[in-house]
Amino acid sequence: MSCQSRRPHTHPRGRHRLVLTHAAAVLSALAMWFGVTPSTAHAIAPLSAEQQKIFYASPEDPPAKELLGVAEEFVGKHYLAGDEWNMELFLPHVSKLGGAYVGVGSDQSYLFMGWQRPEIVFQMDYDPWVVDLHAAYHVIFKAAESPDAFMAWWSKAKSAELKTLLTTKLPEKKRDEIIRVVRMNKPNVRARLVRLRATMKKRKIPCFLTDQAQYSFVRDMILAGRVRTLSANLLDDEGVVGIGAALKKLNIPVRLLYLSNAETYWKYSKQFRTNMWSLPFDEKSVVLRTTGSWSLNKDYRYYVQGVSLYHAWLKRPWVYKVHMMIQRRKLKDDKDVEITVLKRDVTEVEALREKRRKRAGRKKSKK
Repeated sequence: MSCQSRRPHTHPRGRHRLVLTHAAAVLSALAMWFGVTPSTAHAIAPLSAEQQKIFYASPEDPPAKELLGVAEEFVGKHYLAGDEWNMELFLPHVSKLGGAYVGVGSDQSYLFMGWQRPEIVFQMDYDPWVVDLHAAYHVIFKAAESPDAFMAWWSKAKSAELKTLLTTKLPEKKRDEIIRVVRMNKPNVRARLVRLRATMKKRKIPCFLTDQAQYSFVRDMILAGRVRTLSANLLDDEGVVGIGAALKKLNIPVRLLYLSNAETYWKYSKQFRTNMWSLPFDEKSVVLRTTGSWSLNKDYRYYVQGVSLYHAWLKRPWVYKVHMMIQRRKLKDDKDVEITVLKRDVTEVEALREKRRKRAGRKKSKK
């Protein structure tokens, strides 16, 4: 959703987690991509008529009445450009996972599509502006055959031409609204894409902005009608449940669920747990999230978690915040970025909670 407002929290170090350094993660990513030919073409077949009906028929949630944030000063803000600056740390954990992609946010989904190679994509958000922006993204992808051509459409020099393109290609019902959203946010979107492209080139990480093969894959997915953007709220009762029902009918598991830092906005509700359980997963499925460390490193902490572990935590009513399942080390300096594979077992935590409860009870009885 545009659930992407960000600020830091601190937690003690935990022994049940694997922390990868930035350098190690990048090397792993490069190793996994060794041998990929940038010029490789990806022809993707469209969905069958029956599959299309299932894919596009799931219900949407109404636009959120209020845009949330991790703090009061971020409530009501739109986030149409990502500000997670080390997304490649996720690459070793998502490379060629296949299956379905389900995620919030804007440009992040295109990075993950190029890395994951999904069969089908649900780009979801509760902010109607983000949904509108994706509609414009899709038009531009269809018009541009290369990363360079794609970037050119976001330039100031092509502003008038872009407006004409969108006017021609967008449905009349939403056209003016989408063009307005693009006009208002184009400088920030372009700045994000330019910086992201430069960063990935410098780090030698292939992505849709730097690699023709990945760009062609993303574009072909959109051309094949395998990418759907919809209004869906992690806390509402139709959008996410509908995605889960559609994927079960299509017999495609969610291999990558990207939540950004949405979970830091609120306590876990009954409906949120129901939404998470409604999505079909398998043993390869992972949940990706970030939590804020902006004041320390102008970025985030990055977390990978197997879905079976995630579900085990969600089944405990006493687990009401995402921070209860993650533990963090102290960052060394402003260049330190943490990537953590969460391994913490909820049953061990429960045992410790029970010991503390009994100890507190004994102390109370002695008084």
